[in-house]
Amino acid sequence: MSDWKCGKCGREYASSEHINLPKIQVNPDDIDPRRGAGYTSVCEDCGYVFHKDKWSIRETLTIETKELGSINIDVSTVFLELDHGFGGTPLWYETMCFPEKGSINCDGFGRYTTQEEAEKGHEEIKNALLNGKFTIEATEYSLYVQSSEKTQTPAPEVKTDE
Repeated sequence: MSDWKCGKCGREYASSEHINLPKIQVNPDDIDPRRGAGYTSVCEDCGYVFHKDKWSIRETLTIETKELGSINIDVSTVFLELDHGFGGTPLWYETMCFPEKGSINCDGFGRYTTQEEAEKGHEEIKNALLNGKFTIEATEYSLYVQSSEKTQTPAPEVKTDE
């Protein structure tokens, strides 16, 4: 089973092989990479730099909603390098949506085996958004931690219709 895949030559590595690949600094100007940005692996066969050279598509769309007006959403499809099939069909690509308004969680995503499938899935999600094939639901929660008198966050007042 392969866990990692080179985005250039396609060589697949088990995690035990990937961890032993040659390394380079993520940021060449980093004086102390162990405390800074760290290191990343390089493919032995072609020199591909993992986490840096990977294929991606990113587009910003503006959609119109009744609830929130205009919203910009980044639709991003990337080569994951790490298999997200978890023992089943290998899934090397992923599309996700990132709304500019931070309070919106987006569940629009897809995972794919090939780059061709990823490109098609990216277009499908993009077209669904542009053609109004989505819903917006009010589902926001807040977490109030109550650990001690000194650090206790006051819970909000609950208003009832009495």
